[in-house]
Amino acid sequence: MTLRAGSLAALFMKTTDAASSASGEPMSRMGATMWWRVTAGAKSWWDPSVDPVVYDGATPVTPVAIDYAGGRVLLGDVPTGAVTADFDYFAAAEVLGCQGLDLSIKFATEEGAQFKDTAAKPEILSKSWTLSADRNQTWTNAYLETAFAGDDNDIRLTARDSGTPGELISFETLGGVSKTLAVSVENGTDIIVQLGTDGTGAVTSTTNEVITALQTNEAVMYLLEDVSLKTGDDGTGTPDVMAHTHLSGAVNPDWVTRMCNGEKMLVRAYMDDSSGSEILFEGLGHITSVDPSIGWNKLTKEPLNIQGYGKCYYVVL
Repeated sequence: MTLRAGSLAALFMKTTDAASSASGEPMSRMGATMWWRVTAGAKSWWDPSVDPVVYDGATPVTPVAIDYAGGRVLLGDVPTGAVTADFDYFAAAEVLGCQGLDLSIKFATEEGAQFKDTAAKPEILSKSWTLSADRNQTWTNAYLETAFAGDDNDIRLTARDSGTPGELISFETLGGVSKTLAVSVENGTDIIVQLGTDGTGAVTSTTNEVITALQTNEAVMYLLEDVSLKTGDDGTGTPDVMAHTHLSGAVNPDWVTRMCNGEKMLVRAYMDDSSGSEILFEGLGHITSVDPSIGWNKLTKEPLNIQGYGKCYYVVL
């Protein structure tokens, strides 16, 4: 079975091979089903080599089923207390986003092929599944998006160097009284914008003017690959004073090589079914047919194919 093209998918990789331990983590019920999922999404990739301990209040209970890739458990009885769990989990980072998806699944049973359950019930799907994507984007460069008060005034800065070195770059805007717009770089990596202000201290520089000042500063553009408006803004608003803030969100370039070499990743795909509902699929898989020697170009310019490992779960959102 192949579902029609859907919304988007995200691929996550471990940031470290060693799992971390968590105890007493709250679990949230999924709809009216008997499935509970760990509330903290960052802790949802569980280590399958360690059995979780699930509690109904203070009483340990044995789950009917465990979805390690989704951080959720199926309970046999309705709990009388708060559901919590002790488990080991892998810290992970989102490293790849995809659009234009097709998910192909071979179902283990006919019952598993039903997608009309409106109770948001996760189902074990199959032992074989693949996902293909026409368009994809990798995130390897650190970036910063401002969140100034007001409208049409936010800026996105993207580091020139890929990987964690870009996180050394910082951005800061200054106010004051009767100031002239100016841009400088201090300590080699600290970008400082003196905003233009009037005699009362009100900012007079528009975001478009600030972006132009940044783009025409050679020292700034030595550090940054791109300075642009945040998506949806037109730049006519005025920015605020902003404290010293570092760029973040970089992905180590070595991870691209690891992806191309078939390292197992957590796959989360959001797709539309024929009734208009959105379905979340989760499972573990790896990228296939990518030459590691040209991995970066292949990942950013070519369609992706992902081969799943074992079971895939879904839930109607």
